[in-house]
Amino acid sequence: MSVNVTPLTADELAYVDELAKCFGLDGYPFETARVVGYLLISDPPAQSVEEIAEAIGRTKEQVAEDAALIKQFGLAEPSPTDETKLRIRPSQWSDILSGRREGLAQMSDLLAKGMELLPPDPARLERLEFMAELYGFFAARIPALMNEWQEHITAWQAARDARVAA
Repeated sequence: MSVNVTPLTADELAYVDELAKCFGLDGYPFETARVVGYLLISDPPAQSVEEIAEAIGRTKEQVAEDAALIKQFGLAEPSPTDETKLRIRPSQWSDILSGRREGLAQMSDLLAKGMELLPPDPARLERLEFMAELYGFFAARIPALMNEWQEHITAWQAARDARVAA
């Protein structure tokens, strides 16, 4: 392990695996998600491929492939102070949620198109109508939630900064 990297405890490594399983629910491959989970709790926050590989027990080549994927997904980015190190992108989670809103809206529109194409047969339309309502419901609410989130996180950061300064 690099001199400046704090090794994970057994409990922390198990936690990384729990995070990876949870990210798997969103479709991320388990081993790729382990890299994300590790970066969420690593000390320091920015880590080289070699440091990540050593910490989670994988090869440098495997982690390099995972690093390329998580950069492509927008989950991580090169550290601004050392381009050879990877860190979690600070705004990633809100950006992902905003992107999902676009996907929900597109699906809602596509479902509406399907309802226009089909003949007026309630049995055939019911599935599309239900999905269109669901997707439209969530797509319509995400912008307000994102605004509320921005207000919340701004207040939270100010309170955290005040605690740290005290």
